[in-house]
Amino acid sequence: FLIDSIGWKYKLFSTWLIDIPNLNGRYKGELISSYQSSPGIYVTKIFVMEIKQTASKLHIYSFFGELGNNSVTSSSISVSEQLTLESNNTTNLFYIFTNETAPLLNLNNHLGTAKLKYFKDIKKLEGEYYNQRGNSGKIEVVYEQDKLLGRLN
Repeated sequence: FLIDSIGWKYKLFSTWLIDIPNLNGRYKGELISSYQSSPGIYVTKIFVMEIKQTASKLHIYSFFGELGNNSVTSSSISVSEQLTLESNNTTNLFYIFTNETAPLLNLNNHLGTAKLKYFKDIKKLEGEYYNQRGNSGKIEVVYEQDKLLGRLN
């Protein structure tokens, strides 16, 4: 229990027992969708990702909002997650999520997948997503803080 919840974060264990990066925290950035609000205008959202991690578990909570007024348009939670370590010392984060839209938007809830590359030196996650609506796009977030807020702002 102690190694799983706390010990894995320290060099003593991470160098020989558990070799995964610590992604815990709140990340903030943008999501650019393939969906077009009008011809040639791709939808861009504020994107906040909160990661809660132990050595054996990883959960991702995400919040999406309008750029101008910071209103929440949807949120998602991961249902399956996987970290892969590449031979070039980079880490990929793959996850499947379920997305719930804001009730007043009259949009349907949906599932999706994401693949993000973690850049440890700058604490940045960058990659792409695809959802069952047929939309795809780019995600880019940078570490903001340790504290998880459970909301967009």
